[in-house]
Amino acid sequence: MKIKGLYEKRGWWYYQPSTDSNGVRPKAIALRTKDEQEAIDLSFTEIERIQLVAATVDGRMAQAIEKYLKAKLASRKHGKKTSYNTGKVLRQICEELGNPKLNELTETRVSEWADALRSRDCRVAIRGSKQRDAATQERSNTSISDATVANYSRVFRAFLNWLFENGKILRKVSNSLPSGRSKKTRKMRFTSFAIRDLILDTVTNQDIAFILHGGANFFL
Repeated sequence: MKIKGLYEKRGWWYYQPSTDSNGVRPKAIALRTKDEQEAIDLSFTEIERIQLVAATVDGRMAQAIEKYLKAKLASRKHGKKTSYNTGKVLRQICEELGNPKLNELTETRVSEWADALRSRDCRVAIRGSKQRDAATQERSNTSISDATVANYSRVFRAFLNWLFENGKILRKVSNSLPSGRSKKTRKMRFTSFAIRDLILDTVTNQDIAFILHGGANFFL
């Protein structure tokens, strides 16, 4: 039986998925077998998985964000304040990207956003509802701190990885985001994720909570 995309290389079998609707050919999948019949069975499994994912990726980023936040709250991986601030970051990124369909969250799209963030051309860090004149906005647009870059990148990466792990996008597209990692010293290790959530849950001022959320994420 011949299956399009199934091939053998140096004794091992691989499956190459077809080109997607964006004209991108996904990377070949190593089936980790030298047995042809097993490779055929595994390739059918991959085809079914890809078809199931394809049926869900037409949703919009904004809808996926709400599902992500609910899932994190339900699993108790986020406290209420952490969820609020994570949602605030993701909704700003979503607005910056124009609320794309999930199948439009490609490596190229994410990489372009990451480049804008690194170069401080990205406007996602301009927060609040106060009216600002053009000069103030321009200063804000070019004065995003390293901590903000790290925080936004970390939050976006976690969301993209969740999409991939839950079968809502076909490829892991978060590799182009800045790592946001910093050299940690004993002095900088001032809290933990559990303590961070406890602190955020006791803060009543939302702006202060957002600042603490970003600072804690940068140093953890």
